[in-house]
Amino acid sequence: MEHKIILKNQDKTKDIESYELVNGNLQVKFKNQGKIYSYTKENFRLLEIERLSLGAQNTLEYFRQIALKVGLKSDDGEKSLLSNEYEKIPSSKLECTNGESQNALFTYLDTNSKIAALHNDKPLLFPFGSNLSQFEAVKNALTSQISIIEGPPGTGKTQTILNIIANLLYRDRVIAVVSNNNSAIQNVLEKLASFELANTHLDCICALLGKKENKENFIANQPTKELEKLHQTTLDYANSNDKSHIDVLNQNLQQFFILQNSIAQDNALLSKLEMEFAHFKKQEKISILPKVKNLSKLNTQALLYDKTQILESRKISFWLKLKLIFFRGIGDFRFYKNALFEIIKGFEYVYYECAISQLKDKIHNDKKSLDTLQKQDILTTLKTLSKKELESHLVERYSNLKIAEFSQNDLFAKYNDFITQYPVIFSTTHSISNALNPKLEFDYLICDEASQVDLATGALALSMAKNIIIVGDTKQLPNVITEAIKPQIQALNTHYKISPCYDYLAHCFLSSICARFDNVPKVLLREHYRCHPKIIEFCNQKFYDNKLIILSEDSRNSTQMEAIYLQFTSQGNHARGRHNQREIDEILSLLPSVQKHISDEQIGIITPYNEQKQALQNALGDSKIQVDTVHKFQGREKDAIIISVVNNEISDFVDNPQILNVAITRAKKHLILVVSPNFERTNSHIGDLIKYIQYNNFAIKQGSVKSIFDLLYKQNYEARQKYLKNKRKISVYDSENIAFVFLTDMLQKYGFANLSLACHIPLLRVIGDMSRLDERERKYAQNPRTHIDFVVYHKMDKKPRLTIEIDGYAFHNAKNAQSKRDELKNAILAKYDFTLLRLSTIGSGEEERVINALHNCIKTSSDEM
Repeated sequence: MEHKIILKNQDKTKDIESYELVNGNLQVKFKNQGKIYSYTKENFRLLEIERLSLGAQNTLEYFRQIALKVGLKSDDGEKSLLSNEYEKIPSSKLECTNGESQNALFTYLDTNSKIAALHNDKPLLFPFGSNLSQFEAVKNALTSQISIIEGPPGTGKTQTILNIIANLLYRDRVIAVVSNNNSAIQNVLEKLASFELANTHLDCICALLGKKENKENFIANQPTKELEKLHQTTLDYANSNDKSHIDVLNQNLQQFFILQNSIAQDNALLSKLEMEFAHFKKQEKISILPKVKNLSKLNTQALLYDKTQILESRKISFWLKLKLIFFRGIGDFRFYKNALFEIIKGFEYVYYECAISQLKDKIHNDKKSLDTLQKQDILTTLKTLSKKELESHLVERYSNLKIAEFSQNDLFAKYNDFITQYPVIFSTTHSISNALNPKLEFDYLICDEASQVDLATGALALSMAKNIIIVGDTKQLPNVITEAIKPQIQALNTHYKISPCYDYLAHCFLSSICARFDNVPKVLLREHYRCHPKIIEFCNQKFYDNKLIILSEDSRNSTQMEAIYLQFTSQGNHARGRHNQREIDEILSLLPSVQKHISDEQIGIITPYNEQKQALQNALGDSKIQVDTVHKFQGREKDAIIISVVNNEISDFVDNPQILNVAITRAKKHLILVVSPNFERTNSHIGDLIKYIQYNNFAIKQGSVKSIFDLLYKQNYEARQKYLKNKRKISVYDSENIAFVFLTDMLQKYGFANLSLACHIPLLRVIGDMSRLDERERKYAQNPRTHIDFVVYHKMDKKPRLTIEIDGYAFHNAKNAQSKRDELKNAILAKYDFTLLRLSTIGSGEEERVINALHNCIKTSSDEM
């Protein structure tokens, strides 16, 4: 076993020729010396050295070989600059010493290594503000060797990075902030430049290095005068109680943030309820409503339980009427003389009124509580005290530091002195290893936009730090791997038998870290502040599994424009290559109405192709409207965004979900989609956006098939299960539950994220026009108790895609009355082109049948099935 030898707190390993433990003392012979020195146990430490395993060495060599192929070339075109940096990695970074923190690259490559826990004994500072997710992200960064921050658009990713930098400076750590592009790190640096610190600004202790031009610019413009101000500053507001006060404020803020997020989630639910209620009134054409004594005292679950009881009963008994009229306060004896389906619709109408009213009351009361907390000004106080604590610490640190001027050679030769004066280094990811001396090991490396960083570059950056914070979003643009290089990379994968988590073709830097470490502390920044709620809600549903908490406000009152708007071109194939003049004409006709409310500087047009971009720019002339491709727009935002799709038909590039996500989330107030009507019926991401806009703007065409009211039916399902569980129909309860769980799992397991499931839906609820039915079929369909066991519907437009019936033994008995009714139901569904799947409780291969049916039902979507 190899050892690192520490003598009197100094590493003397390289100076020692031999050593031996004798009676608890260490006998040492130094190189070029004949004398033996003896060290008592208080004056030496033997630390075991662990080198990279063969598997880890194999992975490192794999990255080295990739670097030869993908890295930028030297001026002579012979050598890969990235490969050259790999050769400079010191051997000390590829080994782990017992009792000392190990390099982040070692932890990443060695699959036996675990993420180390870090000790934090200082309060968490939030001089840039905070929220619930950001608090967790900062805490993780300070207590774990590796942590991940997933930052969807508009969720305060930059603010989180700024708070982490502040906390690391407060703990005297040396930090590297890197990204795949200069704009991301410039954004962070600019925010630091606007943060006042004593008599200067926080950027004075930062250095933007990396490429040669940056180094030369920094050396020529060193902020030594600003540092002298910091060096000479004296403060008189130091308070020993501030640290404990900051801890208390952080605890109190949790209650504030939880309540704030709850209100935002309730507002989102209220918006969905009101939207669904509007569709319900438009579709169902309610003419008979029950009188309600006191809406505020009604319970929505009890209301739907009563509705279920009405449906499950052969007739509404006198005692049930008494209960509903006098105990519940719903309707009168005249109301319950109406047709059963009218009674059911009346109950559902009251459900919406009740749910909306009670949710509004809850939001109102919660806002009052939030106002009370806001009056305490906890967040402002935390920001102020955090700033004072950071300022006091840095002033004390720099008051004892002699401010120096550095030459470009000093960046290599005096790197320790340099980082003592400038502890925050900014660089692109591929240049950080060359920014100073490769021997340097930062305490922390913060990698922003990590989804755009390739594995070879990211792994090299890891070699520069002990601890890493990975920031990014796999739902946004990834790094681009050219088609020409893919066969060569695949050959390397085969040759090195690479583990899936290190696969260069399958992963960006961010996703590789997620795949490598099962237990990595990870936080999704959930609170969204940028886009209009209707704009971000599509991305929330489509890409973020409804995990975002939307804190932006509806700005509709400021303009008369819709937040989301759909403009189809005329029928036909208008694209010519990567140019579509018809879409340009549509945009030019739309622009005057947009310009009435939005200045040209705040209007952006995004298109996937440079050819369309150039044609739009030519058409707009000297306008200040910005036109660009999606990749150039990432990191920017505008009040209004117009998306020009260009293509006549769906392609993988145009319909790329990451590209679409970035394009949509550039819009703060208004989003306009200009697209061919060919996309409307496609199973595509753009097709889903079209459905979403149509549903939210009440532009769904009313055909022979009705929309599903998913919020109502989800509550119906819960009420029905509660009712059945307490009745003798326990077999029905069990079979429905088993089928529901089975089908829900199918949707999740096989990636049908755009589809959802409704249970026990009245047949009359999915059929609009009865003209296709004969008298017998019409009578059967109009019976409120005639239902479909399960309806699979699209989440964006709520339109049914597949109907499923669960058949027990009775179905297989041809003489059974149930089978006769099922045959009638089959005929009705066939007349409306519904896809019907019947599953048997005694059959086999049902899972495969469900999967095939789901795939078939999403190939095309239509307003009439």
